[in-house]
Amino acid sequence: MRLSDLAVRDDAIAVTVGVEPRTGVADCPSNPPTPFVVELDEPLGDRVVLDASVHPAREVMLP
Repeated sequence: MRLSDLAVRDDAIAVTVGVEPRTGVADCPSNPPTPFVVELDEPLGDRVVLDASVHPAREVMLP
């Protein structure tokens, strides 16, 4: 997994994460939930985190 795009706005942080395919033979019907950490240059504050890999972007529920 890698961070493809990070858009910092006044009201939200829009995150796009991509998954790089493995090389070789793979037989995987799906991907399990995988934690991913994004370090910000400034505190999140009251802003929401958006999953920008879908349209329209949807809010990510943080733990």
